[in-house]
Parts: sequence; structure tokens; C-alpha cells
Amino acid sequence: MRLRYWFTGALQLLGMVLGASALYCLVIWLQMDDEVQFLLTMLPLYFILFGSIMMLCLTVGLYKTMVNLALSFGSTRREVLAGLQLYRLLPTLAVAALAALLTGIPGVESVFSLGQTVRICLGAFLVSSAFGSVLGMVNYRFGKVGAVVTGISIAAVGIGVGVALGLTAGDAGWLDRLLDRCALDWVFLAVCAVLYLLPLLPECRMIRSYQVRQ
Repeated sequence: MRLRYWFTGALQLLGMVLGASALYCLVIWLQMDDEVQFLLTMLPLYFILFGSIMMLCLTVGLYKTMVNLALSFGSTRREVLAGLQLYRLLPTLAVAALAALLTGIPGVESVFSLGQTVRICLGAFLVSSAFGSVLGMVNYRFGKVGAVVTGISIAAVGIGVGVALGLTAGDAGWLDRLLDRCALDWVFLAVCAVLYLLPLLPECRMIRSYQVRQ
């Protein structure tokens, strides 16, 4: 069991994310009947957008499935915490590397630069993993209804914060000054990294008090 269990699960997650994203992109490309270069241009974007959504959905049930199974087969709680990070971060890094590789293919016109692609991909997967963790913990404690309510609440708060920032940034000018000093993709990655770290403390507490269910 140990960390090999989580490594295997992370590879399976990576395969599902890449396979489903590539298949969806291929279907869209076939409907558009465009050149192969367009497929290679869009594929990194589908890895980021479609892949991050899949990452969120596939991490919600971790606490009721993989965590329960790992603990029941003798893994320590510290190993489970390390395994959860491996399960999330290995696909994140692998997809970012593959997206960067596709972006660097000669003759393919990329939407973002190589560095921007990596930072946007990392940020998108980190924030989707964070939301998946939150929804997974709520699902474990309060069931599916609680997870749905929490998901709607998070979406509403996110929309509200975005609208508030849009309304106040122009008058205050702080957002413009921030973006003048650093690129938007770096700001996005930093915010997503912070959001990824925030659920770790409640996750540690939950794993320490986790009751294995037969």
C-alpha cells in the first residue's frame, strides 16, 4: 500500500485527464475540419481548461474512497497526507510539462508563451485541487447535499469577489499598479498557490481524526 498506492492512483488520474481532454479536443477539431496545426494549438488549452475541471471532479471523492482504503490497509496518517499531495501534484506537474512541450513545437502558433502556459496550467490545477479538497471534506462530513451547497456558495463568493474587484479596481488604481509591476499570469499562479495551501490545515485535522469505514 504505502506511497506506491498513491503514485499508481496519480498515474491513473493523469491518464484520465489527458485521455479525456485529448479526446474532447479531437472531437471539436473534427467538427471544425481545420488543419492539424490548429489541433496542436488548442490541445494545451483543453488540457488546462477541461483537465482542471476533471481534476476537481475526480478529487472530491478521495476521502471516502482512497483515504479510507489506504488507512484500512495499514498506511499511517502521515503517509496518507503525503499521498494526497502526490496524488494531486504529480498530474499537475505532468500536464503542465506536456502543455509546455506542445507549446514549444516549431511551426505551431501558440495562444500563450511557453512560460505563460506553464504558469496558467499550474495555477488552474492547483485551484481546482483546492476546491476539490474543500468539497471532498464537506462531502465526507455532511454528504452530497452539503457538498452541492458548498460548491454553489464558493461559486457565488467567487463571482461576487470578481465583480467587486472589477468595480473598485478602476477607481482605486491598485490593480493597475499591481499588474504594471508583475505579469498577470504570475499573479494568477501566486493566488492559486495560496488557495491550494489554505485547505491543508483542515485536511490534516480531518485525517488525524478519520474513522475508517468498513
